[in-house]
Amino acid sequence: MNFVDTILIRLADPAARDGVFDNDSLAQIASTAYDTSAMPIQGPYSAVFDDIQLGLAVPRIATLEGYWGRATTGERTDSQFMLSGFGESSIRVDAFWRGAIIARSTPPTGHVSAARGNVVDAGQIDAEIVAALGALPADPAALENERRTRLLTHLRAAFAQPDLMTGDLLDQWLHENGASSVSDLITKLRGVVYAHPLQITFSPPNDVPSLPAPLPIGSALLIRDAGFSVGDLLTESKIVRQQLGPMGLARAVDAKLPVREPLPITWIVPAAAFDDTGWPGAAAGMAADAARAARRTAAAGWLVLQGIGLAVV
Repeated sequence: MNFVDTILIRLADPAARDGVFDNDSLAQIASTAYDTSAMPIQGPYSAVFDDIQLGLAVPRIATLEGYWGRATTGERTDSQFMLSGFGESSIRVDAFWRGAIIARSTPPTGHVSAARGNVVDAGQIDAEIVAALGALPADPAALENERRTRLLTHLRAAFAQPDLMTGDLLDQWLHENGASSVSDLITKLRGVVYAHPLQITFSPPNDVPSLPAPLPIGSALLIRDAGFSVGDLLTESKIVRQQLGPMGLARAVDAKLPVREPLPITWIVPAAAFDDTGWPGAAAGMAADAARAARRTAAAGWLVLQGIGLAVV
């Protein structure tokens, strides 16, 4: 029996379908459907199958453009029609899964235990330069360098991790406050704009058990054997999403966990597909299993940006 039929039969069997999706697959599908960076979730993951529809077909769509009108008047009406059933055969959607991925979520229990702030007044920088050098440098570039160096020193002194205060971060802060340089800040905004670095200390989190976090899912499953064309499958995935879009999630179930892709497409492929060295991600000298896992991880990383989950069996 070939790979596609084997997976279809496992999906059809309620007792066997859980084994199609391992922990890594479910984590990647969840991050395709949801912006999981907005709410910390973690494994172990499990799948809930409310409904599995097997053997769908999505017709390819063709666009017909033209116009019609009366020959006697010369007036015409432009028209565009979407037609299905023309050209190549329909795209095979092996199954549609509606249900949920159960993740684990640990509620935040820490609280702010201390806060300490400092005021950095750029207006005092020139006085420091005069005290150190006897006068302000006449060259504008040298003056800007002195002012910038000293302002960065003051800002970093207010940070618990001084290396976090970079020159790029200073430039961003200047831009946000309408200044093109430190000299511009001192000249135009003296006494108006101050820097207020703030250090906040959080208490250690309490040891609380993680809670189940159900993530509703609706996903079209495309099962392909090793040797599939990545380009063809990407195109088919896009067409399937356009056709089956209404079957996806209508809205987020939790405002803290926004939907990234209402209808994720899930590729189910054999692990042997990633023995192909054409997949990037593996380093030279890796053992076969490690190289396969590295290629899978790299593929999942860019497929999620295309709204595609990856399940490897």
